[in-house]
Amino acid sequence: MTVRPSSQPVLVGIVPGQPDAVLRTAAEYAAAFGAELIVAWVDATRYTAGLWADGSVAFVPYDVNGDSEIDSDWIDAQVRPLLEGAPVRWRVVTGEGEPSAGLCSIADREKVGSIVVGTREPGFRAGLQEFFTGSIAAHLAHRQRQPVIVVPLAPVREAHDLPWAEE
Repeated sequence: MTVRPSSQPVLVGIVPGQPDAVLRTAAEYAAAFGAELIVAWVDATRYTAGLWADGSVAFVPYDVNGDSEIDSDWIDAQVRPLLEGAPVRWRVVTGEGEPSAGLCSIADREKVGSIVVGTREPGFRAGLQEFFTGSIAAHLAHRQRQPVIVVPLAPVREAHDLPWAEE
């Protein structure tokens, strides 16, 4: 028996300070499908080193002199106000490593029906990061079986040049 994609959880990738539109859109999809919403943050400063005896994951920072604890307080502060009272069940999961690979891993583990991500916001730093690491949405679209829903955060109107167009 095949489970309809619409009845499977909706996964949404979030980052600190992300506009609310991404999370709201994902919650709307999950509510429309009658599905659970899984809110995921992938910590790109850490990677999986193995499993502890109790089955929990051992994370190791890339920078051994860096903070050894995942600072996820921002997740509750960003997510709870938007989803409290929403007509959808939700929970938060975290991953580590390269963001698109981390989201792929979470999507496989949680058997999600779709993935929601936002576009990058305009700006030099975001553009530079995307130049070196590529678009998370594009990576997901080529690596996942599930549909990837991309929420535009700063759409460019037809009369304007796209961010990558030459001047």
